This record gives sequence, structure tokens and C-alpha cells, in this order.
Amino acid sequence: MKKLTVLFAALITMMMLNTSASAQKIEQFLSTLKVGDWVELEGLPQRDLSVIVDEIEVVRGEMEDDDYEIAGLINRVSLKERTIYMVNLPIKLAKDAEYDEDGGSLKSFSDIKAGLYVEVEGTYLRDGVFMGDEIAVEDFKEDEKHMVDWTGKVEAIDPQGKTITVFGHVLTFTEQTKFKSYN
Repeated sequence: MKKLTVLFAALITMMMLNTSASAQKIEQFLSTLKVGDWVELEGLPQRDLSVIVDEIEVVRGEMEDDDYEIAGLINRVSLKERTIYMVNLPIKLAKDAEYDEDGGSLKSFSDIKAGLYVEVEGTYLRDGVFMGDEIAVEDFKEDEKHMVDWTGKVEAIDPQGKTITVFGHVLTFTEQTKFKSYN
């Protein structure tokens, strides 16, 4: 019985150390991040429209205002507004937007349906609208169907809450978040 108690105590200590190390990684990442930095991330949207970050990387190098990218499931389509929504993010497509350059299934806005997994490239506007100039249906692994893959600028950082804001959405870091690179 005594061996079992010692083993249990050792297991609890290891879990606490692992949690502490994960918390330190989050703190270190957030301490080096700045508003305006570009990030590429994968995450799982929540019912409250926040996103739990699975993996994130700070993008270094020259980025232009039209280098924003979003990929994920389309939640709804408004033909009247010529707008699609991903995690409630409004995405308007430019009149001259390119559809599935590689001969895919999208030829025009009328081909877009809720439930499609798409990638959109374009510009994120100050009014919170994503203006897309390219859209394509994307392949995905079944276990990643509900994930989003976004590249955009950090709008806000909350070290205490362990969150950042990108595309007007709160992104939350957990002990499972993978940090691909930061310095």
C-alpha cells in the first residue's frame, strides 16, 4: 500500500510539473507576441465563437495586407448580401474573385453552400469583414473537419486570460497548444 501511495504522489507531482511547464510556454509565447504580429494557427471553434488553439506559429518576414487566409467550414451563406460566414466571421467575395483556379467545383458564388470546407485569401477590413479575392474548396482529414486554419494579425493580447484576438475572435491557449516557433 505504501508503494502505491508513493507512486500516486509521484504521478501527481509529474502532472503538476507538466502543467507548470505548459503554463510557462504560454506565458513565454504571449510575452514575445505583439499586437500587429502575423500568426498562422489551427484551432477548434467553440459554441461561444471563441477558438481553442491547437497549434500556432508567428509568421516572420514580409506580409502584405492581402496575405490574410482563412480555411474552415462555411456555416451559412447569404445570397442577398453575397456573404458567407465561417465561425460567424462575415466573408464578402469581391466581384472579380477567383473561384477554384484548379478547375474545382466552385465556378461562381451560387456554387457556394453551407457545409463546404473552403480556403479564402484576401484582406481583413477594419469593420470586421473579410474581403476575399480567392476561394477554393479544400480537402481535409475527417478528424480536422471542424477545425479552422487562419493566417492573420494579432489584434489584442490578454496574458492573464491566456488569449489573443484574431479576426475579432478570442483565441484561447491550453496546455495542449503546440507552439511551432517563437523567439
